Amino acid sequence: MTAEEWYNKGVELGELGKHQEALEAFDQTIELNPNFAWAWNSKGAILGLLGRYYEELEAFDKAIKLNPKFAEAWSNKGNALVHRGRHYEAIVAFDKAIKINPQYAEAWLNKGFALLILGRYEEAIKAYDKAIKLNPKFAVAWSNKGIALGFLGRNQEALEACDKAIKLNPQFAEAWCNKGSALGELGRYQEALEAFDKAIEINPRYAEAWNSKGLALGLLGRHQESLEALAKATELGLGNFL
Repeated sequence: MTAEEWYNKGVELGELGKHQEALEAFDQTIELNPNFAWAWNSKGAILGLLGRYYEELEAFDKAIKLNPKFAEAWSNKGNALVHRGRHYEAIVAFDKAIKINPQYAEAWLNKGFALLILGRYEEAIKAYDKAIKLNPKFAVAWSNKGIALGFLGRNQEALEACDKAIKLNPQFAEAWCNKGSALGELGRYQEALEAFDKAIEINPRYAEAWNSKGLALGLLGRHQESLEALAKATELGLGNFL
């Protein structure tokens, strides 16, 4: 097989969720053509999915060294830096991707996420708005904008952003959970509970939704059910729902 054939096989395996096999295919690609920048970029993406964050950063750096104008690799490098908690450096990488391609909605989304983690909520909203302007059907950008609005206490706007995300993707569990949080902040606990239940229906192993459901049940005075939901969240392990 040629390098291109190995690369295409790796892409197909990655799309099927066969990440280890995809990684092996990209390694074969690189062995045949060490200067194949897209193969290094794709290898980095797979390493990230496998939780091998130090190695993913090295792969993206290799892709960028081969092609300094590779916007996707710069954006992916930013994500790798986020994985390692290096958020300021990540923003620099996202800005590099955006400078290369100002129409790159995914890079704007990723920049917004890093800003959100740093508590720079107004800037995060501006980045999400830019992503949405470029791609009005970008459900993740709408949902994450809702989170940032919530942190600023703009809960009605947060609810509207989450509803937009859900309209675009009714099976988006995170958007349902974020909607529940906005409803809770508005004191609409029964509706919040229904939103958390919808998130759990979509993803029964969604720890954050179980935790939020437990809190909503507590606020509704349903304490035994609250304890059960919180125990389920602990069993699953609380994670980042952004």
